[in-house]
Amino acid sequence: MVSFRLSMWNFHNWFQIRNISHVFSISSNEAAIQGVRLQSDLPNEKGFAIVSETQVQEYRSVLSYGENRIYFHTLSTFEAMDEINYLFAIHFHWLQALKRINLSHGSLSELLALCNELMPYPILIFSGDQLLASSPYYQSETNELWQTFYKLSLETLVKQLPLTSRRHQIYESPEPVLTNSPLFQGRQILLYSLPHTPHVRMIAMANTQPFSPGHIHLMRELGQAVLCNLELQDSMRNHRTFSPEAFFRSCLQDEICHVDSLCPILRQLNWKSASSYTIFCFELRTGTDSIVLDKLYQKLKASFSSSCCFQNENAIWMIYPIWSDSAVIGQEQLQSLLDPAYFVAGQSNISSDFPMLPQLMKQARQTMEKARRKNVFFLSSQEIISDYIYQTLYSNLSIQSFVHPAVRYLMQLDNEKNASFRYIETLQAYLQFGGNYNAAAKYLDIHRNTLVHRLNRIQSLTGISMQDPQEREALLLSILIANPDPLNETG
Repeated sequence: MVSFRLSMWNFHNWFQIRNISHVFSISSNEAAIQGVRLQSDLPNEKGFAIVSETQVQEYRSVLSYGENRIYFHTLSTFEAMDEINYLFAIHFHWLQALKRINLSHGSLSELLALCNELMPYPILIFSGDQLLASSPYYQSETNELWQTFYKLSLETLVKQLPLTSRRHQIYESPEPVLTNSPLFQGRQILLYSLPHTPHVRMIAMANTQPFSPGHIHLMRELGQAVLCNLELQDSMRNHRTFSPEAFFRSCLQDEICHVDSLCPILRQLNWKSASSYTIFCFELRTGTDSIVLDKLYQKLKASFSSSCCFQNENAIWMIYPIWSDSAVIGQEQLQSLLDPAYFVAGQSNISSDFPMLPQLMKQARQTMEKARRKNVFFLSSQEIISDYIYQTLYSNLSIQSFVHPAVRYLMQLDNEKNASFRYIETLQAYLQFGGNYNAAAKYLDIHRNTLVHRLNRIQSLTGISMQDPQEREALLLSILIANPDPLNETG
């Protein structure tokens, strides 16, 4: 008796590879078989498949698991068990070899070199525009597949994968997905988007035999080994010099700029520490993952060669240096490169202070999210700078503690909605127009005498003095700090 966890599809695939004549009837996709044994008088144990003789003259033996069957034309029960034992040995040694490669800090290519016996088809591992590894036994095929994808333009890919296409959803799946790919002339592929930052994709291409759920199980096991290898590589890089992409990604994720690593990074990029820069954040309008993000990354890198681009989660980030003789990228330039109906973008403020990177990254993301809510293609932080200022002031408890008590009281009355007019709106209009009754009344669309009556009501409720310049200034500042809906709110 052997003990492992495979599915009936794995057995079917193995017998296909070995050219063993068989027919099958399989309804379960689960990799739940814990063992296989010859038929005996002992009661069947849950999780075990049985090899037995068959009464059907056309077949010599059958492998059974629940309602699933694989019938062999030529194999006896003992010969079938030998083949199953061989599969077990190959599978077991393959898993052990994958672990050994990672423990010895081997490469992704070494992992793929181990796969030919169980996974005899081309496999690619790539991130963004970089091919990380490919099956060494299918070098010409994998090179052709990679070149097909690498040379594919963003515009062509967007046409092949409309934003409403359900094909985008397969890149969000935590499991390998079996699909027909429009990127490769409709050929059947196995796609696995690994939970790694930046995005790493594994693609296997069907050749002589179509894929089955058994291939998904093997892809999952290979993916776990690949993910372990990537994490080991990341750990080793942490003890060496950061790449610019890894440095900026760490600033985003840790929300702090590692100043001790900053100068070497700027030297790698040929940027000066006093250079001005701005940050762009790009996403699909749906905010989801997709292979389109990989192509967008490639497009931005090629279009803005002096910048530094990196992927994080479902966004592409671009740190863009501003030289004295260059203009800042604007909406028109981005629209000429990207489909406004497909993408959304946000831009941070411009700064020459690199330690402020995390704050500007936060600005870029918030601006991009604001653009999505407003259903526009692009926003810069300067377009909504008042929003940022009000939000920052309103969220700062130390500043809020200085708000004039009269303003707090009037806001409370407004929230109760018992009055015939809005106290804060009336007072703010009067103060912002410098005490000009006529201008404030016109803005509020009321008669001047009505305004005077309302202001007198406010003074009697709060005891404030409209004639004291210092108190008027304190009241206006307090309203701007405390009021979450200022008159000049941008929406």
